[in-house]
Amino acid sequence: ALCSHRRGRWFESSIAHHPIDQCSQWRSSQLTFWTELERHGDALALIEADGTRWSYTDLAKAADNAIAAATSLLPPTVTRPLVLLEASNDSMAIVAYLAVLRAGWPVILTNKANDSGGDRIIATYRPNLIFTATAGQSGFRMHDASPAEMHPELAVLLSTSGTTGAPKLVRLSAGNIGANAEAISRYLDIAADDRAITTLEFYYSYGMAVLNSHLHAGAAIILSKNSLVENDFWQLARQHGATSLALVPFQFELLDRVDFSATSLPTLRTVTQAGGKLAVATILRYAALGKKDGWRLFVMYGQTEAGPRMAYVPPHEIERYPDCIGRAIPGGRFEIIGADGALISETQTPGQLIYSGPNVMMGYATARADLGNPAGGRLLHTGDIAVRLENGYYRITGRHSRFLKLFGLRIGLDEIEQVLGREGITAYCTGSDERLAVFVSAATNVESVRQQIARKFRLPPSSFRVGRLETVPLLPSGKINYAALKSLAETLSNGEAGHTPLAGDLARALRIASINPNLSFAEHGGDSLAFVEAELLLSAKHGRLPPGWELLPLAEFISSLSHNPAGGSSVGTDILCRVAAILGVVLLHASVWPVSGGTYLLTVLAGHSIARFQMSNLLAGNIFRVLATMLVPIVTSYYVILVLCTLLWKPVDPGWFLLVGNFDARINPKGIEPYWFVCLYTQLMFVICLPFASARLRRAVGGFPFVSGICVIALSVLAIELIQLVHTFQGHQIRNP
Repeated sequence: ALCSHRRGRWFESSIAHHPIDQCSQWRSSQLTFWTELERHGDALALIEADGTRWSYTDLAKAADNAIAAATSLLPPTVTRPLVLLEASNDSMAIVAYLAVLRAGWPVILTNKANDSGGDRIIATYRPNLIFTATAGQSGFRMHDASPAEMHPELAVLLSTSGTTGAPKLVRLSAGNIGANAEAISRYLDIAADDRAITTLEFYYSYGMAVLNSHLHAGAAIILSKNSLVENDFWQLARQHGATSLALVPFQFELLDRVDFSATSLPTLRTVTQAGGKLAVATILRYAALGKKDGWRLFVMYGQTEAGPRMAYVPPHEIERYPDCIGRAIPGGRFEIIGADGALISETQTPGQLIYSGPNVMMGYATARADLGNPAGGRLLHTGDIAVRLENGYYRITGRHSRFLKLFGLRIGLDEIEQVLGREGITAYCTGSDERLAVFVSAATNVESVRQQIARKFRLPPSSFRVGRLETVPLLPSGKINYAALKSLAETLSNGEAGHTPLAGDLARALRIASINPNLSFAEHGGDSLAFVEAELLLSAKHGRLPPGWELLPLAEFISSLSHNPAGGSSVGTDILCRVAAILGVVLLHASVWPVSGGTYLLTVLAGHSIARFQMSNLLAGNIFRVLATMLVPIVTSYYVILVLCTLLWKPVDPGWFLLVGNFDARINPKGIEPYWFVCLYTQLMFVICLPFASARLRRAVGGFPFVSGICVIALSVLAIELIQLVHTFQGHQIRNP
């Protein structure tokens, strides 16, 4: 059932489709990686940050010594103690972990034994022994002398979400831990020469799985407490030849910050991802980078309740199935059931994903008395909604519990995140049946997100709110802290700032009935004319306005103005330039003075306006909104003048109605001809906006705005020069190039 090849050839397995009874049946009495440490002898097991090295023989001896010391602390009545272990990436913590497993003592893995979360667990479960690892000192201490009734196969207890504050724990048996360690080491093809560097604490099930699977394979662990953005981490990884990185989605953002593509780590063979859904674009980008640099990317799926791994996508299939969780791990199996509990055999039909395998937990514990409960079955209701593909892979489409009921509509929060993600918008959704809350990054165009949600999900604007996040709240495991987001959702502006006198002034300048206090002036579609009107009005009343006020949420802007006294008003440079340009144009056309430059200055101001007020709409692809904002006021007046001239004076050439009159070489500064600038302005707006219909170009401009601008200028100058050459060659002259 298993065909495994070493480096350079992809691993293939069909064992995931075999019935469970054909897989190895794990029992605590069997040999496990913690009972077989001596089998690997002097092979390297741990490398500390200071260079200290531990062999497997060293680990085994230290673990047995630790058990002897811990046993001496116990009263005669406690023969199988419950242990609470502070599971930091520290050699002594790992020794203590292996020690209690070798002794058959159940262990609760926590982050800090003395924080508020650890205190709650201690109070709930009353462990007999507590192991702490503090600066320069570590060891066991006695805590509770009363024996606990515990299931004979119970080995590890973990918090479900990677936090340590919830007293609800997952009960994992020795068989669960051993089976998952073996399965992971098999499909990742971990060999004795592999070296994983720690990126996650092992109180978190993903970090524990990295440790377990490498110890199972006789491989080594490089112990680091540094973040991925710190140079010390990469220096340690290079110094000791790290071959694998285990990452959660948030850590891929950290890799982008340190420019991972340029980071030199020649020994890297494998990058694994779990702990949440990673954006498809990020998966494809890192898969391509791995192919170029010679390492493999495994996208994985799991839950703590499965010890924790359940599925993976083989690296050679990632580019074809970047939005899938792939297939079950060796020894595991998936099924999909409908709302009625019946099995769904059809492909592409959604239902709840069910997993079965020897790594499925024994059950939950919420109190000390639960530790002795019988083990549950080997079926795990994941709570995820999934579909089966034709090739047997699975795709998660939502979360069973992440649904809202708005106006009779069943709204999937994961679906909204995925739909917006396909548009290049990273969003985090929460809320209640009364109102949906969507959070986006501080740089995202909130109004664009609001419009997309209303249009794609047919929700009235009053049913949801969109807010900005400066930082995304995370759990210690690196997953999104949706509980914190739900609390934050209650603080989103309720619109009271939209009913003040200042709001009325802004609404009049914007030529709208009322403002949305969550949006900025620019996001309301404010153009340069509205900006001039608003700035003159508000600065006269409230003094000098803060720089960039047009980009602030209006609730925040109004709040700041409410505390400013009148006086000290100022006029912006762009307003003075506008006055100078208009004066120059009027003098040129209405007098004999040879004043020039007004047209060029107006063109510069048009570019300034679109960059200042419409860039977010352009980067969001809302080109029709930009065109409407920039053209409707001007072109409407232009056509009124053309019609009046035609009716009251003389017929106007059709080229002016078609907005191409500026290409007529007979233009002179009399009659209607001076309005050639409106034609040029309209053409420039289309030239600027239409390329932003391409998502690829929008991403390029958003990522490299200065370089993009330089390229556009260079191409424009080149085009003008070529046109000039052609006309010169033909014996013509362009009067208005």
